[in-house]
Parts: sequence; structure tokens; C-alpha cells
Amino acid sequence: MRELLDDMQRAMADLMLSGYSSGEAISQRFRHLGEECAQCGLHTGADLMTQIGKTLEIRSHSMQKEDLPLTSKICRAMRYVELCREKLQETDIALRWEHITGGNQ
Repeated sequence: MRELLDDMQRAMADLMLSGYSSGEAISQRFRHLGEECAQCGLHTGADLMTQIGKTLEIRSHSMQKEDLPLTSKICRAMRYVELCREKLQETDIALRWEHITGGNQ
């Protein structure tokens, strides 16, 4: 799960660093991440990655580049990744605590 979150975050960072350079490869990368998210049960993440992929595909065929819709999707996806990381951290802490106390609380 952490590896998938890392991949999602890295893909969005790469996209922003490229100045939203769009092409078939980057669009496919986000669609693939969407599929991986769906397989892991991250349905919101799957939807966000797929939306970014579709937006990039549409953007690549457009003469007028509108960055706001894409930026909005990326911001939502970045926040989603942060929330997933927080949830994983909370789960790890709870599991460690349970292990330490032997389930007695």
C-alpha cells in the first residue's frame, strides 16, 4: 500500500515538474495507477488517478491548455494520499500498541 501511495505521489510530482507536459505515456501511467488503486480497494484513489489520466489525454488534444481543472484534480489526489498515509500510520500505531499490551487495554 505504501509503495502504491509513493508511486501516486511520485507520478503527480513528475507531472508538476514537467509543467503538465502531457502525452500518451503519462496519461497511461495515471490510468495504470487507477487500476492498481482499484485492485487494492482504494476506490477514491482509483477515481482520482483515472480522472487525471483522462484530463491529460483531453489536454493533449487541445490547443488551449486549461491548467485549473488538472491542478484541482492533482491537489485533491495529493490530499487523498496524505490522508491515506495518516490512516496507515494510525493503524500501525494501534497494531504496535496492541502487540505491546497484548490486547489488554
